[in-house]
Amino acid sequence: MSAALPPTTIDVLVVGAGPAGAVAARALARDGASVALIDRDPTPRWKVCGCCLGAGGVRALEAEGLGSLPEALGAGRPDRILIGGPGRRAQIALGATRVLSRTALDAALVASAQAEGARIHTGWAATLGPARPDRREVELRRGDERVTISACLVLAATGLTPFPTLPGTRGPEVVATPASRIGVGAVFAPGRFGAAAPDASQVSMWVGRGGYVGLSRLEDGSVDVAGALDPSALREGGGIGPAVARILRDAGAVPPTGDPALGWRGTPALTRRAPLPGADRLLLIGDAAGYVEPFTGEGMTWALESARAVVPHARRILADGWRASDLRVWQRHCDRAGRARALVRAVAWISRTPRRVDSALWLLERAPRLATPFVHAAGGASRGVPTLRSRSA
Repeated sequence: MSAALPPTTIDVLVVGAGPAGAVAARALARDGASVALIDRDPTPRWKVCGCCLGAGGVRALEAEGLGSLPEALGAGRPDRILIGGPGRRAQIALGATRVLSRTALDAALVASAQAEGARIHTGWAATLGPARPDRREVELRRGDERVTISACLVLAATGLTPFPTLPGTRGPEVVATPASRIGVGAVFAPGRFGAAAPDASQVSMWVGRGGYVGLSRLEDGSVDVAGALDPSALREGGGIGPAVARILRDAGAVPPTGDPALGWRGTPALTRRAPLPGADRLLLIGDAAGYVEPFTGEGMTWALESARAVVPHARRILADGWRASDLRVWQRHCDRAGRARALVRAVAWISRTPRRVDSALWLLERAPRLATPFVHAAGGASRGVPTLRSRSA
């Protein structure tokens, strides 16, 4: 990572070095654009995540020339998912899913972006500044240092954290869904989780009162724990760890016996949407553009697909300049991507009451193939990207 100050003028500024930001920065730098990738945290870093990369995410990496990356990083290849609730369990085939820690994936994608020419600057907090006729300003802060970057285009891959704005600057609005669950997670060192730890061939999901918890075996043998919990479950449980343990017990699983090596940590509200996913010379990508409560860690796949979708838009803007239709076209893409996640939303809805969970598991015990459409949707189905009209249109 560069210790130098970020540049003050650049073609593309990408804020957020997760999968969406890193892949977009890499592709645009490979095109020859001057690109800076900024993140407030150093890399590698740990993030709350289900760590499951579906078939769509695998295809997205392959399309970017990074198809060998999961195997090189030691990603697991589970062939089934165990879904458990009070008194019932069902096993479902998974297909091309990989399990890979965000720590490893993010670091590898950032390194790949840097190898293609993107300038990496970590430890900088970014605040959105005003739009100029042909540029967008972003203020960066690191301790007492201040730098203002002027970019032709800003891509905000800030995840579930809103992009802060300078006083007098209007940024995109992000609206959390009422009663949205929050994400929680931790990582347990190898051998420290206990009897319910999954092996590398299986991902397990446990549904109980107030939420669900997923367990997966990471590339170093540690156990990733990631779930979606009602805020009331956290209050009643006395914190994240006790609430997770209660859900596991409700679902018939054995809670961890030791303390996590990383975590416990929570996220902001999960389900949210941006009515307008950007502003002048600013496009939101990845989770920042809208997010649906996941069930098996679909977020990494969605992030990679969002990055690949935005690159043609960014290329057109860099070549011909920004115009008002750019934001409308990106909005149509984000709306379409959100509609494609309807089945994932339905599964999250089912998980909210014991009666629905019991009925769903009863069906899956008898006909596991009924889950095939969900597995396909959760794995990510790449769709076409709306094409920007020509300058004369």
